[in-house]
Amino acid sequence: MKIYPSNQTLEFWSQNYFTDFDLFFVNNIPFKNEHASITSKDSFKESSSFDIKTNNLYEFWNLNDYNYVIQSTKGWFEQLECEIQEYIIKEQCRVNNPLFFKTNLITLNSWYQLSKPFKVQFFNDRIEEYQDNVVPLHLKVTLPDYLNSIVNTFPLHQGSNCLSTVLYAITEDLDILDQWIKEDSFLNTLNILGYTKSSEPSKKGDIIVYSNNKSIIHASYQVEDELFINKNGQTIFNPYKLITIADLEKNWGMYNKHVYRQQH
Repeated sequence: MKIYPSNQTLEFWSQNYFTDFDLFFVNNIPFKNEHASITSKDSFKESSSFDIKTNNLYEFWNLNDYNYVIQSTKGWFEQLECEIQEYIIKEQCRVNNPLFFKTNLITLNSWYQLSKPFKVQFFNDRIEEYQDNVVPLHLKVTLPDYLNSIVNTFPLHQGSNCLSTVLYAITEDLDILDQWIKEDSFLNTLNILGYTKSSEPSKKGDIIVYSNNKSIIHASYQVEDELFINKNGQTIFNPYKLITIADLEKNWGMYNKHVYRQQH
């Protein structure tokens, strides 16, 4: 079975999806005397404009090579000469900018002029591209209300990841669920709450952590013998799901596996 966002979630996304500026990724600067900020590829990621919302909106990890980032205000792109617009559009197609959609480049200005059905189609197409919205029908488990409320739902905010999902599962703190939790914060919280590594097979209430030699890659919270509350990725297109240990191992089993258990 495939799952999709609720109407309320889609409406929230529609109103909050964009940052308050446009970004365009190019190899060359096709203009002079234009009021826009131009930053080199590496320098932009050190700027104040680069946060989790910007990162996820443009999916920087999927972009093909480019030299410069053009940052502009709402409506700037639309007032450019046609030749300059055409070059920028071709570049967005080339670099795989996710806002180049069905031969159209979506900008901050055009987003708020698009119809509701178009936006819904855009969001659902992005979800299909992620291929993370398939859930099994046969899974039956009784969960506490705070966990049951998020199963088969999509986040409202960008950044919610596997680590914030696990911390939500063990703290019931809804504010944590919306955060982009990093490894240091995750491990410190586990330590404070009395979770330590265990050499025993995992059981209900344990946390499974997958890591490489350098850092944590993924984590999931065990709700029953074979079932886990799980979130893949950090985008709004990755839902909260119940998954089996088989699915967990299929996706993450190539990494080192650790069991964390709370000591009472």
